[in-house]
Amino acid sequence: MKFPVLLTAFVLIISLQGCAYFNTYYNTKKLYKEALDERKRRPTTTPDKPTSAEIQKLDKTIEKGSKILQLHPNSKYVDDTLLMLGECFFQKQEYPQALRKFNELTSIFPKSDLVPAALLWKARTYIEQEDFTNAEAVLKDLQNRKKSGDILYQAQYYLAEIYYRQEQYDPAARLFEPAAKKMSDKKLRTEAYLRWGECRFKLKQYHEAAKAYYQASKQDVEIDIKFNAGLSFARALKADSSYHKALIKLNSMQKEFSNHKDLSWVRFEIADCKLRQGKREEAEDLFAAINANDKRTEASAAAFFVMGDLYQRTKYDYAKAKEAFDKVRSENNRSAYAEEAQRRAKAIDDYQKLKNAISLLEMQQNSPGDEAKLAAAMEQKGKSTRASIRRLPSKKLDLSNDPAKLRNDLADQWINLAELYYYQFEQPDSAIYMYQNVIRDFGDTEAAPAAMYALAFLRPSQDSTSTAERDSLLQLLATKYSNTRHGREARKRLGFTDAGEPQAATASEKFRRAEDLLLTNENPQEAIRLLQDLSQTQNDPEMASKSLFAIGWIYENKLTDNTQAYATYKQLLEKFPTSAYSNKVRKKVSAFEKQTAAAAADSSTVQQKASEDLRTRIEQDRQNAPAPIEKTSVQDEKPPAQQDNAEKVDDVSQDDDDDDVPPPR
Repeated sequence: MKFPVLLTAFVLIISLQGCAYFNTYYNTKKLYKEALDERKRRPTTTPDKPTSAEIQKLDKTIEKGSKILQLHPNSKYVDDTLLMLGECFFQKQEYPQALRKFNELTSIFPKSDLVPAALLWKARTYIEQEDFTNAEAVLKDLQNRKKSGDILYQAQYYLAEIYYRQEQYDPAARLFEPAAKKMSDKKLRTEAYLRWGECRFKLKQYHEAAKAYYQASKQDVEIDIKFNAGLSFARALKADSSYHKALIKLNSMQKEFSNHKDLSWVRFEIADCKLRQGKREEAEDLFAAINANDKRTEASAAAFFVMGDLYQRTKYDYAKAKEAFDKVRSENNRSAYAEEAQRRAKAIDDYQKLKNAISLLEMQQNSPGDEAKLAAAMEQKGKSTRASIRRLPSKKLDLSNDPAKLRNDLADQWINLAELYYYQFEQPDSAIYMYQNVIRDFGDTEAAPAAMYALAFLRPSQDSTSTAERDSLLQLLATKYSNTRHGREARKRLGFTDAGEPQAATASEKFRRAEDLLLTNENPQEAIRLLQDLSQTQNDPEMASKSLFAIGWIYENKLTDNTQAYATYKQLLEKFPTSAYSNKVRKKVSAFEKQTAAAAADSSTVQQKASEDLRTRIEQDRQNAPAPIEKTSVQDEKPPAQQDNAEKVDDVSQDDDDDDVPPPR
């Protein structure tokens, strides 16, 4: 009787252990799901940063998962646990640890059904580390393993993401499009449509962008994603000059998303469409309403910026323009317009200083010695104006009684004003007009050759006529103003020695020749050869370091040879450690070395990190492993039917209250 009882007890113990183990795995899985739910609750201000609650649940998942590996190394759930742990480290942004777990899974369990998923996560980890070379290699390996199925389309999506992050928008768009149409995961499918639209938008292919954004807006996803997709669709229509169709979509969004936190952006886009339609007064009223009703929002900051731009470029009311620009940052300092608004406000402030300075100098020139009149004028402009004049971009303003000095000072201020129009206001025609006036009215001053030199390079050089005008100005500088700084620079540009004869090609000219070989003749190898000669220049370290930087850039961006690029950048750092060009590549070299070291460390320590039981399992798997699996018989879930793309935008009703806009043809 004792034997059956003992056997029953033994079986019961084994069963209880199995149940306990399964419960541990189940609870760990449940905890990880809770962490993913926390991820969805990340604040919109920091969507890429895990919250403390999320990290806490991820840490508990890692703790429980590690116990499973330690106590049950031979369980059938070990590969599942390794994948889960890798995902946890990925979500915590601890990428080296994530890579280690994914590598353990693929190395220890090469026949596991989870290997494709581990490879996909591994590629995603490399992408987050900006190690695009390794990420692309992993994804292409995955594509070779999986000839069909949803995981293949996800690999296509992340391959497109690599191109996107490197600003290679055309190849990225070509991959995002088919991935979007075939993936079954609706959220990832929507993101692919959005990325596809963004790529086409950046390529200024707005009609194609609108098609992609339309499809994204029709997916059954959470409200914020749906809202952003609809808004992007309307913006693409606007950029394509389809203002009426954009307004139809925006008006329907006002009804559909009446309580959305970012509805102010819809109102902004409506106002902007009205402005582009030429309905300026109506647009201004709408912008003013946004400023009154949507205070402290990014849309309100954008509305102030547009109003400032209208006052500056259309109405030439610089005082009101500056007032509007100043309000952008105070309205919302995170606004994408804040930095540009600050620059514009400073430029207008400098403009007022220069105009005041010119006014006072002209008054002194026209009424020399009339100190009472000048003092009254300065008093009228106010103390703040006089203080501003001392901070002009040029030297301290001195209202001299010397006519020659007065003319030089006045010409200098006109040069400063011309530069401000060109560089700050981005109005080249006004700048050219002022430079011409300086040459005409102040030809006997030092400002005249400066104006000529500026004109020589401000004029477009696409045709032979403008090139001839530029060369004519340089010839005039080289002969009439040969003793000035600009005259000497013109002589160098024309290739003349002090005797007036052409001289041998300078290092700068050789560098420009290398640029022509690269950009015009598309001959990177010959450009590298010429730059290598320049990099050996002993008496010009600036040119030598610049040439090494250019060689590395060609290897990296034109020949896509990262090894040679790294070697060249490394040489640049060693030979010219304090060069400005070395500072440009220092982080890049460091990142490349870290990635190389991390990859080597990962491949060499996978076995060391495994437990003794797992090592035994490795040996068993190696001895019994069949040939690698090339394809799977499991059919992945097919995506739901896509929206019909054949609808015509020309069929849209002219009623602005229509609920929706079909996609562009």
